[in-house]
Amino acid sequence: MRLRVAPVVFGLLALVSIAPAEAQLRASRPPTPVRNNPRLLVANPHTFAAADSAAAVRVGNGMREKIETVSDKWYTVIQRTQMNDALIQYGYPPDAVLPPLVARQLGTQLQARAMVIGTLARGDGGRVTIEARLVAGNDQTGHIISMSQVAGQSFEDLGGKMAEGLKGAFNALPDSKSCEELAAKQQPDKAIEAAAKALKVQPNHGPTELCLAQIAVAKKAPGAEIIGHYKNATLGDRLSLEAWGGLLGQYQQKGDTANIIETYRQLILVAPNNQKVVEEAVRFFIVAGKPDLGETIARDAIGRDPSNPDMQLMLARACLLQQKPEKNKCTIDALEQMFALDSAKADTTNFGMILYAASLDSVNAPVYLKWAQAGTRKFPVNGTLLGELGKAYAQAGPLDSLVSVTRRLVAADKTDMTPVLRAVRALLKEKRYKDAMDLGGAVEQNGQDADRTNLGIVLAQEGGLPVLQTQPVDFVLAATIGKKAQGLLKPGGRPHQLASYVLGFGMLGQIGAKDGDVVANKSCDAVNVLESWITDTKAALTAGQSIQQEVVGQRIQQLDTSYGPRIAQMKKAYCKGN
Repeated sequence: MRLRVAPVVFGLLALVSIAPAEAQLRASRPPTPVRNNPRLLVANPHTFAAADSAAAVRVGNGMREKIETVSDKWYTVIQRTQMNDALIQYGYPPDAVLPPLVARQLGTQLQARAMVIGTLARGDGGRVTIEARLVAGNDQTGHIISMSQVAGQSFEDLGGKMAEGLKGAFNALPDSKSCEELAAKQQPDKAIEAAAKALKVQPNHGPTELCLAQIAVAKKAPGAEIIGHYKNATLGDRLSLEAWGGLLGQYQQKGDTANIIETYRQLILVAPNNQKVVEEAVRFFIVAGKPDLGETIARDAIGRDPSNPDMQLMLARACLLQQKPEKNKCTIDALEQMFALDSAKADTTNFGMILYAASLDSVNAPVYLKWAQAGTRKFPVNGTLLGELGKAYAQAGPLDSLVSVTRRLVAADKTDMTPVLRAVRALLKEKRYKDAMDLGGAVEQNGQDADRTNLGIVLAQEGGLPVLQTQPVDFVLAATIGKKAQGLLKPGGRPHQLASYVLGFGMLGQIGAKDGDVVANKSCDAVNVLESWITDTKAALTAGQSIQQEVVGQRIQQLDTSYGPRIAQMKKAYCKGN
């Protein structure tokens, strides 16, 4: 068991993408006789460039065939035919070129006890460079070698040379494992002896140096000794988060800002998908007075490998964390480029990031809507993305689409009325009062008391008052909105007073028409309707009088003065015998 004393623990995000390969390859030689050795997976080196997929498969084939002679003392190599059977079983095409983490998952499924996983990059002159990493068991630290193609060299021969180059790493594994086991048994001296044997055959062997670093930490050795072993481990395996994390912890203890920055620089290049690592690094850069360093590191990496979507993701995070309005476009552009390079990256997390960046500035409203629509097309029942689509429609329209999305949200989640209130406000702003009240019915039906109160306030403030202030005043509409709002609010509070004020003036403005009905119909029923209407009007105005104390008081007095005698006259004229 590996000692776990490194102060920083990091989580890795799995990356799934496939670069299908079409290449004329010679068949693997017949499988060697089955031995009892544990299995070894040799994956095709990964490349982000689809045009290099065939080359990656040929390198992998050459490496796989040659590595049998290098590792047969300890492992049985999983043959190409076996790998392809497994790839097909898990939904991949034969000879798929898998990202390193996915290749490792495949190795686990095939019960491999060790794996050789690498990458292919094409440099100047069109020649490729291969980096291969040998990792044993569940270790997070392995050993890496790198080799570039020479003039006239076939891809298969390059793969074979890579296999030969790993001989020292294979030979070091048994003693490296002994170091770990002896250290776990509290036998550090014997562990150090085993480590010395491993380093004799493979200098800077990643797992061995990590074992020595952890022994040094456990015995509280001088910091220089600990740092030396961690550094050597990173020389053997530049992708070891354990080694870089251990180094970071040592530098943090010393308060060594320069080396903390440099270690974070390496960490985010090693783990550009790791949100925790990138965010910690960029925040430290900002505190250290280098706010754009993360962005610079990402752009430099993109310059070296433009087809790598992971670096675009790192750039997006580095720009977003700077929290500057001018960096929003950087975040959006980087994520759009990442989606173009790898559509599998368009997941709910990354959709959320681009939507957040686009929502920060109204100038990006079309972009906000574009990606909200894309997100809900891909994840049609995702409540978060539907909510973002609703916000985008509220900004950019059309409102009918906003209403439609809001109803979908309510159907999916009847506990959150925030989207409904947002849509109601947008409708009121565009003077679509009836639609606003109809949609608000979802709050009345499903909302809690607080939701109903919020709806009442919105209707009174953003619906009723503007109607009263617009000439000519639609008194019927004002009264309808005021009544709806009043019914949603508790009496006595300021919001209820405002709703009553709106209702009262809406009703007051209709008294003339009701009076005309009495005159036209000459009926006692019409008189009773008018009398009841005036009573309700006065009640609403009284409840809302504090909004405009003097003005409302005058209106109530005018009603008493004018309509007290008039109602009596009307009853005398039209209610004979009643």
